[in-house]
Amino acid sequence: GGACTEYVCHFKPQEEGGVSISHREIMRWYEPRRGFASVAEEGNAFGLTNSLTLVTLESSSDATSLRWDQYYDAHDLDMNRAVFDDALADIGKNLVHRFGGQVLERSVDGR
Repeated sequence: GGACTEYVCHFKPQEEGGVSISHREIMRWYEPRRGFASVAEEGNAFGLTNSLTLVTLESSSDATSLRWDQYYDAHDLDMNRAVFDDALADIGKNLVHRFGGQVLERSVDGR
């Protein structure tokens, strides 16, 4: 029916010969050309709880900006920050390669 209800992210192994991870997110809000909000499936490989992913799009006459925010609790916050930072950097690189543009800002905040 055209409704986006969930998605699965496939993370590359962190080290040579390591195991890849599949991570399921359940949509809580989705609006085409505006963005989406999702939560991590419980019992996920990263041990995330109280999670929220918020992706928003802002269009202007000559560009579209995408902002991707992750909020979560986890037993190993430093590891999760590093994994998400690497993964989102890779996603950004692939989006720029496919659509052009540039990554304007990237940060990992521990708050």
